Amino acid sequence: MKVVESTAGHNPGLWESYYTYTSVSGQIFQIHRGEMTPGSQDLPMKIAAVG
Repeated sequence: MKVVESTAGHNPGLWESYYTYTSVSGQIFQIHRGEMTPGSQDLPMKIAAVG
């Protein structure tokens, strides 16, 4: 999925990239953020619709 997120590690702060999910358990997705620095690439996330 294509995402835009606000991070402290990028200047000016908004970062556009693609996420892939590697597994899902209930409402928790294991997400791979390929363009992030090592150590913050693979995270558990809960995804919600906005709008």
